[in-house]
Amino acid sequence: MDHQHGSSMTQQNTNEKIPGQHGTDHCDTPKKDECCGSGCGGDCGQDSEKKEEKKTPMDNMHPKIAFFFGLTLGVALMSAGGFFSLLSSLPQTAATTGSDKALAVVDNNGNNQAPSPAPTGDNNNEPSVNASAIKITNQDNIRGDKNAPITVVEFSDLQCPFCKRFHPEVQKLIDNNPGKVRWIYKHFPLESIHPYAKGSAEASECAGEQGKHWEFLDKVFQNQALLSNEYPAAVAKELGLDTKKFDTCVSSRKYSQKVAADAQMGEAAGVSGTPGTFINDIYISGAKPYDSLQQIVDSLLAKK
Repeated sequence: MDHQHGSSMTQQNTNEKIPGQHGTDHCDTPKKDECCGSGCGGDCGQDSEKKEEKKTPMDNMHPKIAFFFGLTLGVALMSAGGFFSLLSSLPQTAATTGSDKALAVVDNNGNNQAPSPAPTGDNNNEPSVNASAIKITNQDNIRGDKNAPITVVEFSDLQCPFCKRFHPEVQKLIDNNPGKVRWIYKHFPLESIHPYAKGSAEASECAGEQGKHWEFLDKVFQNQALLSNEYPAAVAKELGLDTKKFDTCVSSRKYSQKVAADAQMGEAAGVSGTPGTFINDIYISGAKPYDSLQQIVDSLLAKK
């Protein structure tokens, strides 16, 4: 086995309910006497206070005047109702109006045709993938049997929480399929949202110079919350690397172009987020569980 398992971390009890905060499966709301505003109905816990009753202008009007005023108002409302009822019964015109104009199609003779149906959205969000854009070279770090018939190529980001979740699932796939599956890790750092991803990716290649690429990945994913500009050096020391050589490699940005080339390859293959994974020519988007990965491997092995 060429990977290491980190020690489990003590977690706080997530069952304790904290008012006004989200739990694992619940959301406690503050009591009325603990807040004031829209979240409490705006009453600040004063529902029991009596409000002063306000008089309307009708209360001060003479009864006879009020009677004739109400009668006149009623007749006016009935007349208006009849007018709108008559208007609605008139035949509708065939003119295209409002939003229909935007959908109308004009034929070669200039005549309006029926509006085109709106897109259903089916498959509109499916990425256009191209597995042939992926190239495997001698520079790639491979975990598992290098001659295995099934190849897993993962485009990943060391600061991505979903990649952290996915990492042990692929490791389990390698462990449970000896000689059948190999794992190739490609860098796809999302710099706009993960400021430490690219530097850590380059550092992992520096660790690979000393035969510890995968151990470096394992350690960083296990302790992802500690990731910073300085953390790779701490990992190198923990793994027993030649820290002087490692630091020189990192500071020189030796593998900057390799990391960039991996990301460009991922884009060419249709990857738009991480993790983005190919099992042979089958593309998987997101952190899928081990069982889903194993089903794909089984189906591919059955065809061989």
